[in-house]
Amino acid sequence: MENIEKFNKNIARTLREKRKELGLSQQQIADKLGITQATYSGWENGQREISLPRYVQLAEILGIDTPFNNSYNPSELPLPKYPTELNLAKLKQELKKEILAELKSEMIAEIARRLLKE
Repeated sequence: MENIEKFNKNIARTLREKRKELGLSQQQIADKLGITQATYSGWENGQREISLPRYVQLAEILGIDTPFNNSYNPSELPLPKYPTELNLAKLKQELKKEILAELKSEMIAEIARRLLKE
C-alpha cells in the first residue's frame, strides 16, 4: 500500500510540475479534457486516482513520456521501490507478527480467566 501511495504522489507531482512548466492553469487542462477543475486538482494533489486513459490524455497534453508514446524511457517512470514479491513477503511477515501477538494476548487472557476461577 505504501508503494502505491508513493506511486500516486509521484504522478501527482509530475502533473503539477509539467503543468507549471508549460504555464497552464488547472482550469485550462480541465477544459482540454472536458472535466471540472476540481477533478483535475484532485489528481494533481494526489487526492484522487487517475485512470490510465485519462493519464495517457494528460501525458499527451503535458508532454509526459509514457509507454504509449515514442519517447518512452522506463527508467524515468515513478515506479514502486520494491518488486511485488518483496512487498508480499513483507506483508506476510507483518501479518504473521500481528497474528502471533493476538494469539499470545488471547492465551494470556485465557490463563488469567482460569486462574481467577480457581
